[in-house]
Amino acid sequence: KMEAMGKYRMEDKQEVYGQMGNLMREAIENEKDAIVDATFFKKIFREQFISQANDNKVPYCVFWIEAPEEIIKERLSGKRVDSEADYEVYQHLSGQFETPSPPYLKLASLRDNIEEMVINA
Repeated sequence: KMEAMGKYRMEDKQEVYGQMGNLMREAIENEKDAIVDATFFKKIFREQFISQANDNKVPYCVFWIEAPEEIIKERLSGKRVDSEADYEVYQHLSGQFETPSPPYLKLASLRDNIEEMVINA
């Protein structure tokens, strides 16, 4: 687990994604599966992981998970252990979101549907 609290500048994000890339590389070298979970709101962040998978000839799947605005606001209103990002941070980043290029699996995150999302993935 990496310390990423309060890191919202682009340089900070590059550093965090770089650390995640190192962990992914380690998993690939040890022939382990890896799930890389982040906002990936910029194409450049996603591409470094996709390139790493392609360079190492390992399969990958991109999941694009969306939720209705009112659910996002509700989820970000409470205190969370792993992030202090609130609704204001979400709004700022969502304005910079770059749509993923196919292929990807797009899922809807609703209330109490995590099991359904996993089964249908």
